[in-house]
Amino acid sequence: MEYTINDHQQLADPYAIELINITIRLGNKDVLKSINLSIEQGGIFALLGPSGCGKTTLIRTLVGRLHPMNNYDETRGKISI
Repeated sequence: MEYTINDHQQLADPYAIELINITIRLGNKDVLKSINLSIEQGGIFALLGPSGCGKTTLIRTLVGRLHPMNNYDETRGKISI
């Protein structure tokens, strides 16, 4: 079966980044709890918040430096990038 570019675009996941029910625990503290985030392909977003709210932890999770699967059962969260 051959696919055209239009077929590929229709089959592809619409999200470039998708976090579903992600919780990150550092020590005995939940730094991020039940985070859901969807960013469409080609989308632009800003990550804003006060000091200590988990912005850096979220970015480290997105780039693979932190792994929520190591902290919890795989059924508790999903990351698609």
